[in-house]
Amino acid sequence: DRAAVEALLTPDAVILEGGNHESRTEYLSHHFARDAAYLAGKTAESVFRRTTVAGDAAWVASTQRIGDAEMAELLVMKQTPDGWRVAAVHWSSAR
Repeated sequence: DRAAVEALLTPDAVILEGGNHESRTEYLSHHFARDAAYLAGKTAESVFRRTTVAGDAAWVASTQRIGDAEMAELLVMKQTPDGWRVAAVHWSSAR
């Protein structure tokens, strides 16, 4: 859901994946469509999740299986007047 992702990412969010970084605008303009296409119709099996809140910052570390891939994700969030928003994302995967 592109509109939901756009609303949840802070304007200055950074996305880290594959040794590269993208801004929110860069991610939404091209990489998001590939991620959405890959995930369409797939079910993620949660393996591990830990959430930590420290004042107006929080992070969620998780791993999951999607098809034959093992995925890891770290989300860094901050409390804003509009609620919690994602300020940084780091993804990695292995087969």
